[in-house]
Amino acid sequence: EAVATPPGSAPSAGAPPAGMPSDAPPSDNRADSVRSRPLPAASFQYDHGQFVIGRIEQTLQESADLRGRRLEDLRDQLEALRMMMETRAAATQPPAADPATPAKDGSGNPNTGDATAAEPETAAAKAFEAVPLKPLSTSPIDRLALANNLFASGQYGLALESYRQLNPESLTPSDHRWARYQMACCYRKLGNPTDAEEIYRELASATTEDFISHQARWWLDRMQKRQRLEASLKGIDDALKSLESQIHGGSNGT
Repeated sequence: EAVATPPGSAPSAGAPPAGMPSDAPPSDNRADSVRSRPLPAASFQYDHGQFVIGRIEQTLQESADLRGRRLEDLRDQLEALRMMMETRAAATQPPAADPATPAKDGSGNPNTGDATAAEPETAAAKAFEAVPLKPLSTSPIDRLALANNLFASGQYGLALESYRQLNPESLTPSDHRWARYQMACCYRKLGNPTDAEEIYRELASATTEDFISHQARWWLDRMQKRQRLEASLKGIDDALKSLESQIHGGSNGT
């Protein structure tokens, strides 16, 4: 028989008809127990973290043990080195003299300290034979090479004197022109532009066209430009001095 529904109450949605068995599971605490258990992912992360921490602690301990062993090895090596040095020092030191045994002099007799120890006899020195001197060189001196070396070493005064002493007849035309060119360079280095320009003009006006003539013309051009520049600077300096004197003279007059 159908169970009558109380008036004013409606059957709940999805509820089985009255008198029919219900499909809902019986109410118990299984859902609560499932919620209380940790999820598998969280449990794995926790276990993995514990494993990593353990590995780090193990690595630190192994590193500390290794450093301790190395320190012990270094201490052992240092101790062995110290003992070896002490052994060597003891081996190189002369044996200590027995105070009960008197020292002996050079003749082997005991020295009581009353007499001065005799010095050992030495053989008379023999004179060495005279060493034969090497014969002096009779070959002519290469004065041109000597002058070139003096110029290269910065001895311009000695180089100029060496170039002057050269015999033009003993030189080839090219060597003679080279010596004249070097003389002009020596004059220029020594602050004598007048004599330097004279030789440069001589070489530049020669009929021979070579490196020396080109260099002589180049140096002439450089020296003339320098002279013009110095003259211009001197004129400017004189004008400034004149202007300053006029300014100071006018201010003093007022």
